[in-house]
Amino acid sequence: YCDDLELEEMGKVTIPYTGNAAADGVLYHYGCIARAKNIEFSVCCYLKDIAIPDTDFCTILGNALDAVSGVEQGGRIEVSCACSGAGAVTVSVKDNGKGMPPDVLKHIFEPFYSTKKDKGTGLGMSIVKELIEKMNGTITVESVLGEGSAFTVTLPFEIDKHPSAQAAANGAADETALHGLKVLL
Repeated sequence: YCDDLELEEMGKVTIPYTGNAAADGVLYHYGCIARAKNIEFSVCCYLKDIAIPDTDFCTILGNALDAVSGVEQGGRIEVSCACSGAGAVTVSVKDNGKGMPPDVLKHIFEPFYSTKKDKGTGLGMSIVKELIEKMNGTITVESVLGEGSAFTVTLPFEIDKHPSAQAAANGAADETALHGLKVLL
């Protein structure tokens, strides 16, 4: 998943804690890739106590970051999250890369459509759109050729009524989850 240059950057990258361990892992991975390619990578997200399925959310976030992976050395990728009082979280992934012409933009959510030649299957963005729609969310894309692209995902959420489950996922010990279990040594 990581090439040698990206592995060298691990431990040198600092990503602000978002409150969601799964999202932190995805962001850290792409932060390593960005550092290896000399791309500025900024993150402004806080997702603590927001109940969103981690696997789906990470698929969406990872594919959005893959979509902007064409940013060249010296470029910039920005990831931001905002929660509204109306029970929605908005995640934005922006770059200052090549951008997309309108004839490409209108096809990016079609299965097997890709502009990356030998990389990938062209399924990433179609899968993302399907996941977002299953979660009753929306995705929009704005792109200007030669200036970059911005993907904006809006998902409904609930406040996590079981924050100890999230804490456990984040590596915190939850003694009640271990009660009654035996350890074989």
